[in-house]
Amino acid sequence: SAMASVTGSPGMSLTRKSQSSPMKGEGEAGGKGEGEVEEQRFVDPNWYMKFDFKEGIMVEVFTEEEWWQANVRREEGGKVLLRYVGGSDEDDEWLAIDSDRMRPPKEGTAGNSHYQVGNAVKVLYDDNTWYHGTISLYNPKSKDFTITFDDGEEAKVKLPDQDVRMNVATGDLQEAVSVCRKRVEAAVEEYCSKRDLSNAVTNSIKGVVKTIFGGYEKKIKGGKQEEDTETAAVKEVLQQLRQRLLHQDAVDIRDYYVLTHLAFPPKPPRKSKEETAQDALAQQQKAWMGGGARL
Repeated sequence: SAMASVTGSPGMSLTRKSQSSPMKGEGEAGGKGEGEVEEQRFVDPNWYMKFDFKEGIMVEVFTEEEWWQANVRREEGGKVLLRYVGGSDEDDEWLAIDSDRMRPPKEGTAGNSHYQVGNAVKVLYDDNTWYHGTISLYNPKSKDFTITFDDGEEAKVKLPDQDVRMNVATGDLQEAVSVCRKRVEAAVEEYCSKRDLSNAVTNSIKGVVKTIFGGYEKKIKGGKQEEDTETAAVKEVLQQLRQRLLHQDAVDIRDYYVLTHLAFPPKPPRKSKEETAQDALAQQQKAWMGGGARL
């Protein structure tokens, strides 16, 4: 393979070996189609209330009668979009954050705060070429991550490292920015309508949104963006939008925050399963009373 001539990486000492399957047991299994994680263990029923469902973090999902590893792509409206480790976007699934089919990984088995099993990465080697792969295993004792490259070869490395970066697929970045764009465009419509702004001002704001998002989407398509995660891409395009809107005096700083609040309203506090059940019962009682039921 093309990687056979690669013997090392700047700043890293990588152990290379032929492909082998990830080991099962104690949370070190691979993802969907590769291996399952342990079946029985106690999990706090309200674990999701204090869990940070940030992009890339690993959870375990019960499907096909087994527990599988998956990574969070994004959280929205009390739900998370999940991608199974070893799976493709065709297998992606939305689950409510309090779903009984989802649980946190066993402590210490998913990785660290920067990198998790299942994350797509790229590694810079001595030939100044980036090679793509996926984190397939984490050893909590040695703190080593195993990266399985697209050609099947493997490397062990401690992360973070300057020569290893996240590598989100272009399509995923495009989708994340597209979702953000739709939310911003809807917020602009609502904002301009509430403020009863003139057509000239409204079109000016819309023009800025179109220019900024269109330009950034073109950069992603050409692979020229520097951001390598969905979160970073969305953050960058919103920063560009903020600078352009304020620079052109399309809106002032106060109105900009009104606009972003409309596009990204603050998340309500998460409710425990007990509170959710109580709310459901109250709604049923309200519907029953409103239906004119009589004893």
